[in-house]
Amino acid sequence: MEFSIDRNRRIDAAEITEAEWAVRVDLAAAYRLCERHGWGDLTQGHLSARVSGTPNHFLVYPRGRGVQALDVLLVTKE
Repeated sequence: MEFSIDRNRRIDAAEITEAEWAVRVDLAAAYRLCERHGWGDLTQGHLSARVSGTPNHFLVYPRGRGVQALDVLLVTKE
């Protein structure tokens, strides 16, 4: 199983479906809550999400970036 990540890809909000946007917002909020409660290190784990209807796509937070919905990366299983 291989995954591809394009860290340099600029995200155009117009390309994101409503369903994916909702998951991005929730995932970014979850990361902010972890940070607020002192669980922000996450070196032993991570938070990720999958948008319903897209079984080969995962949303993850890229370490070292802001925690907004547009900062979440889309990872594709190839």
